[in-house]
Amino acid sequence: MVAQGARLDSLTGLRFIAAFAIVVHHARDTFIPTNTIEGLPLDSGVSLFFVLSGFILTYVYPELPTGRAVMRFYAARLGRIWPVHIVALLLLLVLLPGARETGVLPTLANIFLVQAWIPLSEFFFSYNAVSWSVSTELGFYVLFPLLIWGLRWNWQLKLAGAVALVVGAISLCHLLKLPNYDGVYKGVTNFGILYFNPLVRLFEFMLGMCCSLLWTRLNRRFVYNAAAWTVAELAAVAAILWYLFHGRGVILNFAMNDSGAPVSIEYLMHTDFAPLYAVLIFVLARGEGLLGRILAAKPFAFLGEISYSVYMVHQILINSYANHLPLFAWVPTPLKFPLFVIVMLLLCSAIFLGIESPARTFVASLFTRSGRAKIAVMQPAGEEAR
Repeated sequence: MVAQGARLDSLTGLRFIAAFAIVVHHARDTFIPTNTIEGLPLDSGVSLFFVLSGFILTYVYPELPTGRAVMRFYAARLGRIWPVHIVALLLLLVLLPGARETGVLPTLANIFLVQAWIPLSEFFFSYNAVSWSVSTELGFYVLFPLLIWGLRWNWQLKLAGAVALVVGAISLCHLLKLPNYDGVYKGVTNFGILYFNPLVRLFEFMLGMCCSLLWTRLNRRFVYNAAAWTVAELAAVAAILWYLFHGRGVILNFAMNDSGAPVSIEYLMHTDFAPLYAVLIFVLARGEGLLGRILAAKPFAFLGEISYSVYMVHQILINSYANHLPLFAWVPTPLKFPLFVIVMLLLCSAIFLGIESPARTFVASLFTRSGRAKIAVMQPAGEEAR
């Protein structure tokens, strides 16, 4: 049995898998021929992060009973995401000087991590484009004290409310006949609202919260059985693969034939794996099956710890490489991506050990009471990696 408050190391390894899927997604054309991964929704790793975040935060913070507890929560969250965000922003300005041409308002929005809240491309994709999901995550943090309040008895209402927000947003986009994002149009688009907005993506986060609530309730009833948990893990993975190669086409084709298409498609294409991810997280959290044990092993656990840095800097490094291709002409093509991954992991290890971890400890030290114990900076497995 996993005791409440224990680290869930198997989920730490899982978050690296999610981060690396996004690295591969952004390495298309630069390191990896697009046709080799065509059709694989690797960007849905972000959806996995959102579900995982809801699960872990509910596990770590099952209640926030006082105003001080809420402030501690906010401080811990900012200490978790903001320092690395600023480091990545500075790295981008050094390696990609052209990013400095972004306007004052998008710059301020990036610094304060609210760029995803504004459905305009000059905001949500400005500077370090992947940081939009951290901005979305910040929206979840703002709402979390309200979401966790009374979750044991009002989870149905809150989950239904998250679904209603999605339906409302899709209906609004359809009613206003908003255009699709084409990479050029500067106005409000379906993409700007349905892909980035924290309120629209809240369903994935709430799904993780409800999954965590159920897992905590059932945890004491589970019996240790490595074979049974291995079967459960493999079944969860098999369900994801079946949906990817068979069920997904049916769902998306149905949505395309719906009167709300392509608006509903814009949402579904990026979030449809969320329920299956919740099931995967549920069975892996025990860490008793073969897959859970592999993901909880020290190498994977450390990769999971640095996965936030991996997520935040990988696209900067990819774009910098693309801007300096002649410098790497001497590297054999088959070795370019493996060497890139090694350099990226070394840099991210340094960021984690030298900046991310000390920053979290420093923020914790600011919230001592009469010199007594610091607030928990405990990051059980699966702590969100945006």
